[in-house]
Amino acid sequence: MESHYTVLGVATTASVAQIKEAYRRKLLSSHPDKTGTQTQGDEIARITDAYRVLVDPIKRQEYDALRQEELSKLGVATGDGLETYSLDDFEIIDNDHELRWTKSCPRCTYPGGFELHEADLDQGTVQEDGQYELIIQCCSCSLWLVVKYAEEADC
Repeated sequence: MESHYTVLGVATTASVAQIKEAYRRKLLSSHPDKTGTQTQGDEIARITDAYRVLVDPIKRQEYDALRQEELSKLGVATGDGLETYSLDDFEIIDNDHELRWTKSCPRCTYPGGFELHEADLDQGTVQEDGQYELIIQCCSCSLWLVVKYAEEADC
């Protein structure tokens, strides 16, 4: 299904003025008097629906959040296909011998689909910002995540 942005032919960063102009242009180009053919009511409805959502700041924010959630479930929320999480986003499980961190998969929703142990954190790669990064896969589906964390300072 096309996004509202695609329907109107605007970028996701388009201003309200740009959206209004694109809406007007799309309606004119789809009008039966301009095209010489009978335009399907569905096309006009899609254009109008896209416009109503994107010019309303609250509806647009809700739409963008829902769209981002759907993209995240597909594993393509960022350009590299890997979404980044902080280790703070994981649940900490302390079973006296070792700490574990778990997170439900955002795609398949498998509980504890992502799991890290203390020893795993030693395998992280230092980044330019001084934080560490690990790439891990869900144990239930093919989704991979980047996990960022900082080395704990000795007290």
